[in-house]
Amino acid sequence: MGDLELVGATLLTKPGNKGTHAIWPMMVMCFFSVMALFRIFLYAFSVSVNYPVLAAVGAAICVWFTFIFEYRALARYRFFVFLFSIMLWCFGILLAQEAFKKGLLYTFNCIAGQMNRTYQSGITLISDAGTGATIFFCFMFFVVAWLMAEAVIKRQDGAMFLFVAFPVVICSLLSGGRISKGAYFVMLLCFLCTYAGSSVRVRRRLWGKGDEAVFDTNVKEARRAANMLAAFCAGFGAVVVLLAFFVVRPAVNAPLSVVSDVTAPVKSSGLQFLYRFLPQVSGGRLNLSLEGVGGGVSDGVLGDVDGTAYDEVESLKVTVSEKPTEILYLKGYVGADYTPNRWSMGDADSLTDAALNWKTDGDSLLYIQNMPFLRMMYVKSRMDGAALDGAGDGDGSDAEEGEEAVSSRTISVERLNANTAYTYVPYQAYLNDYYNILGGDCSVQGQTAQDDRYEYFESSAYMDTMKKWMDVDASASDDGDTAGVLGSYNHRNMLDELEASYESYVNTHYTDVPESQKRIEKLCKKKKKEWDKKLEGNLSDTQKQDLSYEKIDDVKNFVVRTLWERCEFSKSASKISDDEDYIERFMFEKKKGDSTAFASAAVVMFRSLGIPARYVVGYAAPANLFSGQADGSYMAVLQDDNAHAWVEIYMPDCGWTPVETTPGFAGTIANLDMPEADTEDTESIADKKDKDADRDGEDTAGTGADMKRIRQLKLLLGTVCGILLVIIAVILRVWYVKRRTLALDKRLSPGERVRIIFISFYKLLERDGRISAKAGDCVDATGMDTTRPEFVDAVMADYPELARSDFERFMELVLMANYGPDKLEAGDCELAVVMYKRLKKLVARKAVVRGYF
Repeated sequence: MGDLELVGATLLTKPGNKGTHAIWPMMVMCFFSVMALFRIFLYAFSVSVNYPVLAAVGAAICVWFTFIFEYRALARYRFFVFLFSIMLWCFGILLAQEAFKKGLLYTFNCIAGQMNRTYQSGITLISDAGTGATIFFCFMFFVVAWLMAEAVIKRQDGAMFLFVAFPVVICSLLSGGRISKGAYFVMLLCFLCTYAGSSVRVRRRLWGKGDEAVFDTNVKEARRAANMLAAFCAGFGAVVVLLAFFVVRPAVNAPLSVVSDVTAPVKSSGLQFLYRFLPQVSGGRLNLSLEGVGGGVSDGVLGDVDGTAYDEVESLKVTVSEKPTEILYLKGYVGADYTPNRWSMGDADSLTDAALNWKTDGDSLLYIQNMPFLRMMYVKSRMDGAALDGAGDGDGSDAEEGEEAVSSRTISVERLNANTAYTYVPYQAYLNDYYNILGGDCSVQGQTAQDDRYEYFESSAYMDTMKKWMDVDASASDDGDTAGVLGSYNHRNMLDELEASYESYVNTHYTDVPESQKRIEKLCKKKKKEWDKKLEGNLSDTQKQDLSYEKIDDVKNFVVRTLWERCEFSKSASKISDDEDYIERFMFEKKKGDSTAFASAAVVMFRSLGIPARYVVGYAAPANLFSGQADGSYMAVLQDDNAHAWVEIYMPDCGWTPVETTPGFAGTIANLDMPEADTEDTESIADKKDKDADRDGEDTAGTGADMKRIRQLKLLLGTVCGILLVIIAVILRVWYVKRRTLALDKRLSPGERVRIIFISFYKLLERDGRISAKAGDCVDATGMDTTRPEFVDAVMADYPELARSDFERFMELVLMANYGPDKLEAGDCELAVVMYKRLKKLVARKAVVRGYF
């Protein structure tokens, strides 16, 4: 029966049981509290430390403070032990003063840098600071752990816990830095556990002196209650996390454009600190995950990693002349052909041979890469010139009043830890002659120089200008206008002809569907049939052009909707076997993946529907990430969580355009307006088959929605089953304790049952902590003599509700069970059970936490 045994007529505590097992949960909670506090601070200010070393040193420090506060033999010498600890701490700083100083300066630089980024301040950074602060924070762990041990181990005081944690938390939040959700969750649980412990801990002045038995009992019971409450808080937190992850998250896993940024729709922040366990990742030497590669960009291999993405490595430093008004996509690796579990680049020889007949200047591959920028410059100059001519003639119809002139922007990209195999280029950029193009028209090879500077146009401005240019061409063609403003454009120039030739090449080489993706082709069959019918018949060039843009818009919505209904986003990556196909497993088995999975599947879907598409991996920088600098420029530091995969499609007369297909990535180029069909003939052609198209679209959407509901029902069912299992486990635990406490085993004799019930009765008296102090002469050095009348008097003095006659009869049964010659009957056990239940209610009524017993 636990830590008590009946020897003769006296209950004795078993030797060796000092209750020290209750100390270690408090020590563990102290350790996790300090680690969570450090994680919150370090993560917010982007301070680099070696987490394994910090955790090891922190664990040793927490064990030391637990030993100081709880080892009773040190009570008289605690002051000298603390003094020795401080001297040892100072001596350690003296030995490691250089590393301590560099860590301090490095921490100052991190804090100042974060303040500069958040509040556009001008704090000067220290030039000779170190590159890490592990030693510095190991020494700081001693100070913080001392205060936290006072709050958690010695005092169990929630107010002191807040006194230690609040300044760090509030400074981290005001810094505007990153938020470690996992650390905040652990901190909250530790605070709840400490607060719960402080609520059940009776003040020490009511416990007696430290050398009294009642004091030991109260200390042990306070720890036991606090540990049980801590376990309850931890279990409750785990249930909340499971419910949020398996029920709430699937229900709201939709494009939340208001609250989502492109950096990461879902962060596994609680696991991010594992990155520090691994060697420094840089230059793509260690492929942890495509969105967490050192440098973020891989070579197109899919499904070759295990684990979770990381977001603590600074990859690129981007500086622009004007603050972006949209997401800035920087292309790195471009995949053209899909082989099992890999995207490879295109055929450079094929494009080179085709370009021999095209009118290019110099390096044909580089010229094709620069074609969007060159066309934009030409179109802009021609349209600006036409607008000036029209204004001079009194006709300003083409120059919209109040419209801002479109101009190129300058961008500088500095590689920090990014993959050096590629150059990171924005769309519609101009590359100088020293750049080499890989795969014909795919990636730009990395350079030895650390900084890359380009001129580029924003995608939205480029699309708007090209739309106007095409509208002018359509109007001139339909009206036969070859004079005036429209005629002065000389619309079909050499660059337009080059674009048309390249478009033919793209339609030939970037619409092939891999043989392994027949199931995706089948998924897109209805939508493809719908548009094949719409494009049949004798259509004019203008009608075909308008319908082609309408098709792109419709297909884009179909692809995004289908992917979002069938699959969900997850940064967790799992390695696939050699006989598995990455896209097949994502679309039809796991239905869960990161941006590489969504982009890969989207490429195949676009191609199945006849739209040229390619797989792209690079960096995506939201506009709000850029902050103003003193020289008028705007700067952003992109980390590995900005590494991203997307699909780019080829739009006639506009070139390659990024399309975002990953759930939760807001405000993307995919949502920009497309050129619309504006002729009555086009509308009549499209309207003829709307009924069949709507029916097919509803069938496809319905299938995806049904599958999503089935997945959500499965998750809900699994969660409910898990909760039921927990409830069943609790019920079984209560049944087991009741069976053991009340001796319900039918194999026991009535006398044995009475003895066991009395031991349980006595333990309740001990837990209440008052009977021993009032038992008077019936307590000796070995324990309490329960056979003496003073014991009955002491119990009745504290618990008159028990009824003296019933309690005296109960004690007679106990004596008979131990010493009487006659055997007890089964009915005699009922009184013992009744007395135990009465006392249990009385003790529970006085307890702070109801139901503890």
